[in-house]
Amino acid sequence: MKTLRITPERFSLAVGIGADVTATATFSDGSTRDVTREASWSSTDAVIGTVSSEAGAAPQVRALAKGQTTLRATYSDVSAQARLDVTDATAVSLSIEPKELALAAGLSRQLAATASFSDGTSHGLTSDIIWSSSNEAIAVVSASGLVHAGSPGEATLKARFGTLEATVKATVTSAVVTSVAVTPNDASMARGSTLMLTALATRSDGTTVDVSNEATWSSSDGNIVSLNKRVASGAALGGARVTATFASVSGDTEVTVSEAVALAVSPAASMLIEGHPSQLHAEATLSNGRTQEVTASAAWTSNTTDVAVVSMTASTRGQVTPVGQGSATITATFNGLRGTGQVSVSKLSITSVVPTFQMMEDGVVSFTARITKALPPSTRLRWRVSVIRHNPPADLHLPPTDSPVVGQPVRYFSGAAGEVADQPETWTGGSETDASGAAYMSQESGFELGATELQGADGHTYAFRTRFAIKGDYTFNVELFEVGAGGALARIGDATELRATVGTMRATDASELLIFTASPSAEAQTEEESFPQAFAVRPDGSQFRQITQAPTPFFSPRDVHSEVIRSPDRKSVVWVDGRDKFGGIYFQGLLYIADADGSRVRRLTQADSSLCGERMPEYSPDGQWISFMRSCARDPYPGRDGLEFTFIIRADGTDERRVLISGINDMPAPVPIWPLVFSSFSRDGKTLYTVQYAMKGAQLWAFSLEDGSARSIINFSVPGQEMASIVRFPMELPNGDLLYHYWNEDVWSDTWLERIRPDGTGREIVRPVMRGSRGELLQSLFTLSPDGTKVAYTERDPVTGINTLMVSNIDGSEAVSMGNPPAYFVRRIFWAR
Repeated sequence: MKTLRITPERFSLAVGIGADVTATATFSDGSTRDVTREASWSSTDAVIGTVSSEAGAAPQVRALAKGQTTLRATYSDVSAQARLDVTDATAVSLSIEPKELALAAGLSRQLAATASFSDGTSHGLTSDIIWSSSNEAIAVVSASGLVHAGSPGEATLKARFGTLEATVKATVTSAVVTSVAVTPNDASMARGSTLMLTALATRSDGTTVDVSNEATWSSSDGNIVSLNKRVASGAALGGARVTATFASVSGDTEVTVSEAVALAVSPAASMLIEGHPSQLHAEATLSNGRTQEVTASAAWTSNTTDVAVVSMTASTRGQVTPVGQGSATITATFNGLRGTGQVSVSKLSITSVVPTFQMMEDGVVSFTARITKALPPSTRLRWRVSVIRHNPPADLHLPPTDSPVVGQPVRYFSGAAGEVADQPETWTGGSETDASGAAYMSQESGFELGATELQGADGHTYAFRTRFAIKGDYTFNVELFEVGAGGALARIGDATELRATVGTMRATDASELLIFTASPSAEAQTEEESFPQAFAVRPDGSQFRQITQAPTPFFSPRDVHSEVIRSPDRKSVVWVDGRDKFGGIYFQGLLYIADADGSRVRRLTQADSSLCGERMPEYSPDGQWISFMRSCARDPYPGRDGLEFTFIIRADGTDERRVLISGINDMPAPVPIWPLVFSSFSRDGKTLYTVQYAMKGAQLWAFSLEDGSARSIINFSVPGQEMASIVRFPMELPNGDLLYHYWNEDVWSDTWLERIRPDGTGREIVRPVMRGSRGELLQSLFTLSPDGTKVAYTERDPVTGINTLMVSNIDGSEAVSMGNPPAYFVRRIFWAR
């Protein structure tokens, strides 16, 4: 034996919680074996935590008091250590999986209980749970949570942990077994190998159930095929019939034992990440031409134990664990046959992505992180960021004179990666935290958070963002962990160290700015109840700030500042303001304009605030005109009721005009007319591209500002799909093509960014747009960068409703999060030059 390893290498448990632990021995031939039950165990501080060491029993770690201790395992005079951190977190909820249970009489099913704790962690519980059944004649549950079905009926199964309880309903059906089938049918196996057999019972209600573990197994010739429950062993050449009996009903299969003539290992070549195991398989070719997987029967070795070791433990045999960079040959041996597989191991590193850090006078630090190698999609991952301040104040409660306060701490949403099956890039759940006290945290007491996100297959990378209250020099250690059973964390690769100086340097000035409006609070249940404010952030994710302040008291129930745009010369700002509104049409506001420094605030238009609301303002490229949409409740024009029109107005508030297209919105009452919405100017300022919303369907129009003529570019509606249209503003690309967000409400799957030539030809899809499980848009409000190479948009979490601002190439590649705090009901993104 060469080495011994404990997994996980580091525990974090709440007081009173138990957890499993494993000791794995590595031998000189590169093979590994689980020696957990054979090793002797101890703890350096039994007051804080212990580990049981009864001979032959599975050891159990037990957290007793807050603190830290070291666990030690010894086997064959070789020792290994693991760290146990015991927290004072308290359990706040308890859950059981599965949530409902239906069993036929005589069958068993395992229950699993999980507790969530006040620090945001969760742990699977085994010996800590007290299980009970409301009717043990129907269902009995063991101390380990194994349910055995008795008589037909319903019973409530209860799990209790301290004062917390959770229940699950167990239904035992009256269906009886009518037949049993054993698979594989007509099986072949190699001499000296094992074969797992399956027994499927068909019941009187037509359902089938796996009864392999409950069935009684027998062999017609134990000298040829011997049995250990459902596992058949090929003892000698020949054939035997294997029978499974359950509920007095039997089924069988013929098993033929042949000689193996060739052996192959798959995959033949693997690219592995250090510390992340991968399963190899051995397949034997039999003398009768059939094949059989003999992974569990083969002997496995590695020729370079410093690169990779391979398991000989029964439950994980053939699993390769990469331990160092380089190449190794893994050999499987079976009945004198050999097969090999090549593995190449590289180290997983975490790299910072531009911007590495933004060092600003307001004390905000932002960075993104990504892993550089792909991992299996089912891997559960979690980031940890530990913070050290290198110039701590003499009094931890007061900042020193050379470290003045530079900002208030910002709260942000975080979560844990990998909680959604097959989507390790997805954060779910989560908690809020702030780093106002991070200046005093040591490296060892760093805080866990889901503040950075693993780069997913879609190319997204999400930013860590926080604001510090104290100037200083900081080090951030960024680590990536795999989440194991019971929530145990095992670090993958080394920590990445990043440095930042907070509050002493100003970020490089950028010429562009993303301005957006959103509600920062989750209190509002609908958009109509929200209080949107305006925020700004650089397109590199830096210098996030709020640029409007909510008045006190609020003037209206919504739209305090629901849309904000800036003039091309940066001298003026236009926004939708709710101060004049007390519930008019759609509760919208009216357009206001001010100088860029906030002075000379004034109404831009003179619409009747009791009848009309305005929205969707847009500057012309020369800044002379502003287009907008006005909705009025009644009689804005004779004989009309509840109309919406697109207008243009001079930036000084004069020469207001309605945009009229012949046969569309210029007819007298009572002929129906269609509103024009979502208008934007061409780059030369001569054309207004606008969208016609009909009762069904929509058209994209080009309206000439020189002579008032109009032409239809495209009609999106087709027979049977009349609800196809554009979601927001059309955008003109540098070559004159139009880019827009297409969405077909009749066919939910049809939503994407699309481009078309101004003459209506060359229509093509540019990139898909994310949708939710109910067809709702998860990406929206696309806006084009001034140079026409990138888009900014919102990406909404379907569970939390939180919107994150994203910037990507037009085709969706190189998507980066702006790392903004929680944003709800985002109304507009404006990309200002």
